[in-house]
Amino acid sequence: MIVSAVSLLGRLLLVPVVLGLLCVQSLARGSETDALGSLFDKSNDWSVFKSSRKQSCTLVMGRQGEYIVYFGLSRHEDGMRFYFAFAKHGMNLSSDEKYNLEVKYDKGGLWREEVSGARVGDYGGFYINGLESKFVVDFAASQKMRVTIDGAKYGDFSIRGSREGMLRVFDCMD
Repeated sequence: MIVSAVSLLGRLLLVPVVLGLLCVQSLARGSETDALGSLFDKSNDWSVFKSSRKQSCTLVMGRQGEYIVYFGLSRHEDGMRFYFAFAKHGMNLSSDEKYNLEVKYDKGGLWREEVSGARVGDYGGFYINGLESKFVVDFAASQKMRVTIDGAKYGDFSIRGSREGMLRVFDCMD
């Protein structure tokens, strides 16, 4: 188990260093199917979609009707970029406003960022304007995340299987 964790951390830390660039890609306007592409792989906890048109792979997690977590990687002329979005049914954040986001992981990781509101299908949520390698590693190592916006707790959300799903995103990009 420890060897697997060390191997994963090494792989996740190496990717941002080699790629040299971490940033966000906003999800395309239009239908979710168009934005995600075709199904690459699926488990009980997640699905990975590949879009040849966008040269991206997206991990989708969450409980249908409750919340959606998107984590992905896309190819650009200047390198690879990670993106992350979270949406919850009933969440109503304005794209014209800035919000203080805090994501706390069950394994002890804490990430803070200023975000704008976004729509993901019929769900309201946010997209992240930048990622640190620590966010990527914490996301992969954790089973749950707590989302707080402007001091208001939006809930604890399962990201069980995030490590395996993220590895499939990397495989999808090969």
